[in-house]
Formats: sequence, C-alpha cells, structure tokens
Amino acid sequence: MVYWTPEYGLERHSSVLALLNLQDALDHRLWRGQAGFLLPEIDEIRLLLCKHLNQTYGINWPHQWLEPESYLECQEVKETPFACQWGHLEFLLLKCPEIRVTQRWLSLVHQSRQLRNAVAHYRPITLRDYEKFSRAVEQAIAAGLKTGL
Repeated sequence: MVYWTPEYGLERHSSVLALLNLQDALDHRLWRGQAGFLLPEIDEIRLLLCKHLNQTYGINWPHQWLEPESYLECQEVKETPFACQWGHLEFLLLKCPEIRVTQRWLSLVHQSRQLRNAVAHYRPITLRDYEKFSRAVEQAIAAGLKTGL
C-alpha cells in the first residue's frame, strides 16, 4: 500500500490512489513520471541540434542573423550557443534564410517544443503525442542528425 523512494520518501502506491479516487494525486504522479522521463530526453535533442548548428554555422548562429526576443536569452546564447531554447530555435528554422537548410528538422523542433511546454505547464502527454515525437526523432536521425553528445 505504501512504498519509499529516495526522491520522494514514503508514499501511497499509485493503485491505492486510484482505489481511493484521489485523481489529483494520481494525475500528479503521472505528470511526475512523464517529466522525469521526457524532459531529459527532450533537452538532449535540443543539445544535439545546437551541437550540429555549431558545427555547421559556427558558435554565433543563435544570434548572428536573428537575436532571441528575450534580453536574458540573448545574453545567454552569446555566452554559449547551447543556451538556445526551443522557441528561438523554432523561430530561426522558420524565419532565417541562412539556416533553412536545416528546416528538415523543423518537425522535430516543433514536436519537442510542444512536449516540453505541455510538461512544463503540467499537462500530461498522451501516447499519441509521444509517438509523434518519436517519429520526428527517427526522421531527424535519418536526415543526418548525429546522436550522442
């Protein structure tokens, strides 16, 4: 009925939450599991894309042609291109003619941004959403995105 983990201590088992009809607690448990699984995976994709863009266009690509709207993000990407976030990355792929060659990864960027925002705003991810993300990852790898940092 209960279990203990180093991260969260003593907790009711998820099946107990369901039996007690504690839907909010069960939803939170689901979100917590998805966040722990998805956010690192999504961020690894962002870093891989940044690495590829660094190698292709040099380290100034996040601000060379179009700067991020946020002053803070603009300062951060000037320090390291790996600070480029999903919104600016998607904006560059859509609007910057100099890097439109990498537009083949626009679907991956869009799917990743959508998933990241959903998790960040406490919305659970459906299997269908995750499958779309997985397909976009596979297509990007087939199109030349190298995995492994």
